[in-house]
Amino acid sequence: MPHGRKLRRPAAARTVVEVVVERPAKRRRSQRTAAMLEAAARTKQGWVARVTQRADREYDAGRGRIDWEAVATELGLPLIGCLHLFDASLSKVPVRSLPAMADWSKDDVDALRAFVSDNIDVLSGDEWRLAGVYMNARYSDCLRAYRQCGQVRMTDDMHASIAKCRESGMEWGEIYEQFPLYSNSAVLCHAFNSHTARFSGRKEPGTTFTRWEPAETERVREIIEQTYTLGRQRATVDAIASEFPDKDAVSDDPAESKAGRWTDEDMARVVDLVEGYRGSSVDWEAVGMKMGRTARSCLQKYGALHIQMQVEPQARHADAVAEEVRRQLESGPAVDWTRVSWAVGLSELDCLEICRIDDGKARWVYDPDTFSHETADRLKAFIAENYPPPTPLNTHAVSNYLWIDIKDCVRLIQLVTGEFKWTPGLYSRVIELHDQGMSFKEIARQISPYLTESRVRTCYHRIVGPRQVAVLTPEERQRGRAIIDANAGKIPYVKIRDLVREAISRPGVTVNIAGFTDGYASCHPYYRGRLEAMDRDRIFGDIESGAATAPDIARELDLPSVLLYKERRKRETERFSRRWTEREETQLLEILRNHRRPFNWDFIAAQVGTKSAQQCQGRRAHLVKNGRLDPKAGY
Repeated sequence: MPHGRKLRRPAAARTVVEVVVERPAKRRRSQRTAAMLEAAARTKQGWVARVTQRADREYDAGRGRIDWEAVATELGLPLIGCLHLFDASLSKVPVRSLPAMADWSKDDVDALRAFVSDNIDVLSGDEWRLAGVYMNARYSDCLRAYRQCGQVRMTDDMHASIAKCRESGMEWGEIYEQFPLYSNSAVLCHAFNSHTARFSGRKEPGTTFTRWEPAETERVREIIEQTYTLGRQRATVDAIASEFPDKDAVSDDPAESKAGRWTDEDMARVVDLVEGYRGSSVDWEAVGMKMGRTARSCLQKYGALHIQMQVEPQARHADAVAEEVRRQLESGPAVDWTRVSWAVGLSELDCLEICRIDDGKARWVYDPDTFSHETADRLKAFIAENYPPPTPLNTHAVSNYLWIDIKDCVRLIQLVTGEFKWTPGLYSRVIELHDQGMSFKEIARQISPYLTESRVRTCYHRIVGPRQVAVLTPEERQRGRAIIDANAGKIPYVKIRDLVREAISRPGVTVNIAGFTDGYASCHPYYRGRLEAMDRDRIFGDIESGAATAPDIARELDLPSVLLYKERRKRETERFSRRWTEREETQLLEILRNHRRPFNWDFIAAQVGTKSAQQCQGRRAHLVKNGRLDPKAGY
């Protein structure tokens, strides 16, 4: 275990000269450390980009997988290192969904088995995520498939053949070579013992049972202690049968001789017997005979004890984690979870989930002026890395990672990743802020950093009532058209809008003058001709990529923004079909379940490939309305 850093003497115990000299040195060390961390981060990002780009080139669409061996050979990196550096968000490779064993080909199953056998020692969640990257599938599907591919039903003929092999003295590894249907020799041994325990008590027609007397039971135990050794079970049974010829073929099993509750001594003994088989397969028949119980009873009891033994260490580790965290807090305000992990002997994530200390944590209240998007990005990155859907989120781990009070952390999680919900209190606040003269954009910022101006405006008018908008008269429309016709191309379009507003506005009456002006100008021959003469592919490419917004480009090119919106919808209609197929809906559902709010619709549309961002957003609303997508789950 690595040693921790030595603690310095308290400042009060040092001389003034030491303190003064130390400050510049400490500042220089901090600057060097920051520079080293920044350089390491840039280097890692470079390798992430190289590995991801190379993986995209090695993608085999026929197999649906990436040739990771070729990627590792080309870059000169270990295979596991390449899988760690791969960034799925930067890749164009579509992730496969393989929820059922019927979706897995024989080649996929063989590749998964080989990868697990060569690279994974302990089947933890993080390592199964690497298996998911290697197989280009969800890690939960890989875990399910690997477990199911070893579940082969053992028949009576197979059991009899294996029993003959065991009687001849063969080891389980040698037997596994003859019966490779199971994933390994341990699974084969477990299946054999389970089959033995399940059917050892079957009664043949006409067979009668003879009850064992207490003295006979004690004699059976003596015979077991004197004659039984590993691999000589049949000889021991024959010795018992020869001494008790009045017992039938079923009741001569001495494991049936003991019944009753398990005592503490019994449970301790069965654990010791099983632990004696560490590194090899457990002979449950032998354990049962030594315990005077059935093999199945010992197997079930040890399984329950094993689960209990796995749960209890977490309770023991909780005190050790709390002690190490408090020790670090005494020397500074931050907790180094790597050092906690080393001190306790658990992973960092386990330590974060176990720790229940709330004293000294920072409080968090949403303030639009001080809201840190860096904290929100750290939270989203931590959740995406450790709790991807459908893994349930552990709020204690997030609270400890950010070192924020657990209740405040829950509110932060809801704000950043949750579905926004309007409450009566929020309705009242919107009306109050609007009455103070605040704009809808500023109100949205005061409530949530992810709330849009349009949603606040819609909420306000839903409460107060729709605005009474007056209809333009034919004379006003004619006057507005004449102004646009006379000035199109002579003065900027924004000034034309001001002229129309001055000409047909009504004091004290709301009139949708902007909508009328933009609608007529978007059909005007002059503006349509200007747009057709420009590089429309570049213009709409910038809009779709997010490099610029439609209003910004419209002001730059002196065009009505409505014209750009209409042209973009027309291009999307020509490019993307309005009809959704079942395959496209299934693909969208899978993508949404792998993302959390707020959504990047352009990125999601790029993954779907056959629909626009607006179509994907509208289809999500349709799926939520029909109950096929649960918005409360965060997607």
